[in-house]
Amino acid sequence: IAEAGVDHEGEVKRALQLLYRSVEAGADCFKMQYYIEGFKGEHRTLPWLRPHNMSLIEKKCKQMEIDFMLTPHDEWALGYIVQDTDIDTIKIGSGDWDLIPKAVESGKELIISCGGKNRNDLEQLNIETASHPTKILYCISEYPALPTSVNLLDVAGYDGYSDHTRGTAIALAAVALGAEIIEKHITLEQDVTGRNDTF
Repeated sequence: IAEAGVDHEGEVKRALQLLYRSVEAGADCFKMQYYIEGFKGEHRTLPWLRPHNMSLIEKKCKQMEIDFMLTPHDEWALGYIVQDTDIDTIKIGSGDWDLIPKAVESGKELIISCGGKNRNDLEQLNIETASHPTKILYCISEYPALPTSVNLLDVAGYDGYSDHTRGTAIALAAVALGAEIIEKHITLEQDVTGRNDTF
């Protein structure tokens, strides 16, 4: 999964550039993050693309034969995915577990990151998703994450790995340990403050 996040900076042209790079790199899926306009991140109001722009990107993904996925950060975005797209799988980020019950109700497959979660959280998650098609990703909620922060021995207990480290070494090690899914953050430029481009 090529995770473009919000690196589109509110520009459709930039979002399509990220898509084209993902296809060139051989990604199976192109993913972005979505939320209602005006959603505030830790340091700023995050850039937004209108629904018709997202529809264009979804159409381009179909034409280029790459899966399209969105991570909703609020109920509005979750509703948009369910009602207005043909997306089959919803990605739930580590900070958005409050959306899991409604995501389960949607009937769509789920991929869930578990950065910062403890054993009790995971046990509760297993209860909530027991009869639902769900994949759980090991994740370290640091941006970027240091390789020394990643416990590769833990990766083997999950379905996959959401990688926030620079480079590809840790992701490749996760695959060697049996990770079925790798989510990797991508960018067009590195080291620009506030963007998804330190990976």
